[in-house]
Amino acid sequence: MKNNGFTLAETLIVLGVVGLIATLTIHSLFIKINTIIKDKKIRVLKSKFIEGLNLYNYHDNGLAKTDYRSTYEFLQGLSKHFKISLICDTNNISNCFYYDEIKYDNNTINIKDIKTPGKINLSGEYFPPAAFMTIDGTSYIVSLRKNCIEDPLIPLKDYSLCLDGFFDYNGKNGPNTMGKDIISMRNASVSECIYKIGEDENAVCMVTAPFTPTLDEARTAAGACQSILNNNGIYEEEGKEYHIPALKKCSHPEADYWLAASIACAKENKKLPDINMLHYIATNIYGQEVKKTGWLNRTTFEPKKLEEINNASITYGFKRRYNFVLWADSESNSSGNAEYWSYYPDYTYWNTSNRRDIELIEAFCIKAE
Repeated sequence: MKNNGFTLAETLIVLGVVGLIATLTIHSLFIKINTIIKDKKIRVLKSKFIEGLNLYNYHDNGLAKTDYRSTYEFLQGLSKHFKISLICDTNNISNCFYYDEIKYDNNTINIKDIKTPGKINLSGEYFPPAAFMTIDGTSYIVSLRKNCIEDPLIPLKDYSLCLDGFFDYNGKNGPNTMGKDIISMRNASVSECIYKIGEDENAVCMVTAPFTPTLDEARTAAGACQSILNNNGIYEEEGKEYHIPALKKCSHPEADYWLAASIACAKENKKLPDINMLHYIATNIYGQEVKKTGWLNRTTFEPKKLEEINNASITYGFKRRYNFVLWADSESNSSGNAEYWSYYPDYTYWNTSNRRDIELIEAFCIKAE
């Protein structure tokens, strides 16, 4: 009888080949996974650092100042807007690291010896480097360029050319090597966005921090409303003109918080976000698609999205922690009410408001087209 089975030797050979292929495949898979994790860590750390720089630039002029005397002084100001646990001056840089030496190009350098810009491959007029450690244990060494904004070689507002250095995304773990776990900060350019909500092509770029107009500002806006309409949507103040294209109708003569917010954005050559952007923000915050509907058909959540709302408030600077409401740039066609979007732990919806006595609604500006 003919035997069509495999011999023991053949079976062992096949099993050996399969095992080898599996080993190689698993090894390649682990390398790919580790690369993905590394890239994500680097993107997150650069993004957080850029966000801190944006806040510093927005609130305290940050890199636009010209009177810094050292990199250390700059880092002291940055620490108000970035979660820094320790700042180390030029003579104590090693105190901000878990190890003593950095490896690069088959050489090593003692961190204590990094006292000049040339030690981190910088040329030009830079202050001596300083270091800092964030609360998550990430170590940075940076140098600040002297009189950066006054340098004619620096493109306008390209603040990324004012600061350079590197960071270690791996904390206490090795290999403490440039290009592996120690990453250059080059190309970590500063965005115009103070906060960015979302990562796709529809991401919302907040070019101002959230704010709420004061009662005096709301009263001033209400008093100016009719003259703005008579002047084809132009608001005039101290000889300057600001365009308010969203204004179609006046609401109340006593106070107008929506118009006050619109004027505040116009003064910065910006505008309020449209309702579609606020809808996108809701989808992004809640992590699911939400209906673009009013109160009666609002999207509800069970269980409540308390953590998501609280995290959004903290991350994007909204004043109210467990619910917030945002103005849109549009009015209702008939009543003159303004549109807004409400974000609560147990529901979210679109609606309109009479623009008066709504001092709890917040606003932020986006780039005008």
